[in-house]
Amino acid sequence: MSHSMLSLSFAVVAFMAQESSAADLAKGKESFLSAGCHHCHGQAAQGARGPTMAAMKYPYEAFEIFVRRPVGGGMPPYSATTLTDAELRDIYAYLTSLPGPAKELPELLR
Repeated sequence: MSHSMLSLSFAVVAFMAQESSAADLAKGKESFLSAGCHHCHGQAAQGARGPTMAAMKYPYEAFEIFVRRPVGGGMPPYSATTLTDAELRDIYAYLTSLPGPAKELPELLR
């Protein structure tokens, strides 16, 4: 790996660390609950009427687009005046920090 590629790699890692430290998990949980997300996605984002959001694998940009301009009519849009960019980043950090949903029941127990 060249010196410039190595420097770029370190810069990306440093930026990602800064991004995750800038987001606050406790504030994310608080915003998730106060914005009413739990009504459809469950108290721990494990899913309810809406899909599971815990352990989300989508990049932040995709999450932001969906929250701001959801498709399909199942979820209301959350504008930056309703949910600030900082709150949205905190919610994303909170959701990605949660464990994934419980495994499905074996066929025998359904």
